[in-house]
Amino acid sequence: MKMMIPLIQYRITKQEKYLIKTALYMALWENVLDEDTLDILKDSFDNVKTKIGMPTNVEAKKMQRYQSPALVIAGEKDCLFSSERVLYRAKLIIPNCQTVELKESGHMHILPQREMDRIVEFIKE
Repeated sequence: MKMMIPLIQYRITKQEKYLIKTALYMALWENVLDEDTLDILKDSFDNVKTKIGMPTNVEAKKMQRYQSPALVIAGEKDCLFSSERVLYRAKLIIPNCQTVELKESGHMHILPQREMDRIVEFIKE
């Protein structure tokens, strides 16, 4: 995976330029990378063992018993979790599930107002 090279460079050197290069694979645009976001990424990369691929800690049998409405949102260009796979699996294992694919969005993004409104309306229902 392309983002591994700058991530390894960051892990070795702790230089912010490599943190930003790594983050851009997830964010797609620099305007998403404010100081708080970079701090969270730094803490994550420094202290958390990252795992690439579909979330594997959710058992389908347990999720099928979940009865409350669920809203699953995925970024079309998410380099860590394929929106196609995430949304397909969510529909498959979560009974009362609505799914949304955010076009032109990566793993990290600024949520458009229409999507924030959608979330608020979903919660109100």
